[in-house]
Amino acid sequence: MGRALEELVAQELDTLYTGALFLCSGHTAAAETLLERTAVAAYRRQPKAGLNRDATPLEGLLVREFLRHHHPSEAGAGVPREPRSDGAAVTGLTAAGLYRAASAVPPLPRAVIWLLSL
Repeated sequence: MGRALEELVAQELDTLYTGALFLCSGHTAAAETLLERTAVAAYRRQPKAGLNRDATPLEGLLVREFLRHHHPSEAGAGVPREPRSDGAAVTGLTAAGLYRAASAVPPLPRAVIWLLSL
């Protein structure tokens, strides 16, 4: 049985927002815009009978919308790169640190990393 789009988005909102923040390297305004685009894309795809969670992967739509607006030539544009670590154990990783690290990864691999972490 299908559910309303609003129910599905509300159920998945925390995961989608965390993913949007990761994909947008912690930039809240960009993450919120990405969520809006994803909701519009989901609305356009919803069947009249309602949504089925398995048939409507919102995470996939989030990634599609992210990649649609980030071309490989723009990967990391405007984001200062910090020196890479030597691979030592990571301790005390904060959300800001994770988003900073995400900014050094091109859009497509960043999207793949997030999808694999689900």
